[in-house]
Amino acid sequence: MKIRTQFILLLIALFLIPVFMLGTLVLSSWFRTPSHIFVPSWEVISQKEDVSHSEEEWDKIRNHIDQLPKSVDVAVMSETGNVLLSSIPGILVGDHLTEKELMDVFATNTDEYMYQIDRNFQLDEENKATSPLMMVTRMLREDRYKWDVVIDQLRALINIFSILLFLCISGIIYLSHVLSRSMEVLERETRDLAKGNLNKEIQVRGNNEILSLTNSLNSMRLALLEEQKRRSWLIMGISHDLRTPLALIKGYTEAIIDGTADSPEMMAKSLEIVEEKVDQLDSMIDDLINFVRMDYGEWKQNLESLPIAPILRDYAARLEDDGKILGRAITTSIDLPDNIEIPLDERLMIRVLDNLCSNAIHYTAPGGTISLSATLSSPTKRRKNNSKGGKNAVSTTIILKIQDNGCGIPPEDQPHVFDPFFRGNNSLKSEGKGLGLAVVKTVADGLDWAIQLDSEQGKGCCFTILIPV
Repeated sequence: MKIRTQFILLLIALFLIPVFMLGTLVLSSWFRTPSHIFVPSWEVISQKEDVSHSEEEWDKIRNHIDQLPKSVDVAVMSETGNVLLSSIPGILVGDHLTEKELMDVFATNTDEYMYQIDRNFQLDEENKATSPLMMVTRMLREDRYKWDVVIDQLRALINIFSILLFLCISGIIYLSHVLSRSMEVLERETRDLAKGNLNKEIQVRGNNEILSLTNSLNSMRLALLEEQKRRSWLIMGISHDLRTPLALIKGYTEAIIDGTADSPEMMAKSLEIVEEKVDQLDSMIDDLINFVRMDYGEWKQNLESLPIAPILRDYAARLEDDGKILGRAITTSIDLPDNIEIPLDERLMIRVLDNLCSNAIHYTAPGGTISLSATLSSPTKRRKNNSKGGKNAVSTTIILKIQDNGCGIPPEDQPHVFDPFFRGNNSLKSEGKGLGLAVVKTVADGLDWAIQLDSEQGKGCCFTILIPV
């Protein structure tokens, strides 16, 4: 249960308990008054054989009973001794009491109560009732009732405040215990987290905000652990990719220094290879810097709304020219309206297309076919927002496909093709650094594009990018 809910329940209890107890006090006081007695209606009482009253007379009797003091118990009897209504123990409604039986009731507790019989209580100055009634009243002999009421009320108030105090103290102790115990565990776990112990899961029992905070910390821990692994992969990838050109540079410079490359031709060839590897190192470092920048999302600051159809058509024309030179049959189809604009960075968009298309060309044998297509999906209705009264908006998607009939990607490599520095079995002999598809995935995720891979080894592969409009 959430801490906020626990506090609300405590406040509700603190409000309802005094209301309940005060209501109980009022009800108990009411039950001690004559007014709570069930007074039969005039129709009922007029049907009795020995009672005959008008409705007006019976209303006067009712009002008379209601005006009696709280300390008075009352019973009303007919002239013949039938009990019509009663709040006196020992005198029950429906009984028939003679004068002697009535005196016997009085004698049972005459030491504690004093009784009074009024035979003409319903008479006024002008008229007499048709059938006289007798009223029996009693009250305590000691005139202490007012003090008893005060004492009862004080006792009730003391009980109320005692219960409220107990609830407050219990609630505060419970919440303090829950919070302090959870905070101690969180402090200990976060201290381990700060020391770099990311493999240990943070465990805090409960079902309140502390547990929600624990889940958030665990999510952060897993994200840090994943980032730590990515950085380890990055360092290992950089080390692996830089080692080969550095080893060649070192080998050829040592050959020049120790005189192994003694002829001008060999020296010129060595220097040419050293220059080539230095350029390769420079290119690799630039690629790594750009990849890190994309990983941190700096490129998102340069997005602007641009029409995508002209960009794709220009690139398709250049790709067809490249196919003629490289001996690949490249077909393109850009079936998009010119007025569709999406937020993008044109330079990165071209880079995404270059990475996908260059892979298709590289892994497709001369004479193979490659296709680039862009179409617009059929409009579909979607909810614009979740709030009440939200309208349905029409949603369309640009479907961008790069497909080839090359060697394809083995099934075991497909889950990892977008990982940085991953190079599958088909790419081990290439000079790539394993960053091309990682860059594609980073850009697609940053723009909320979806990218899908469909490949079968020996039959080519197809990369599909879904761009929401």
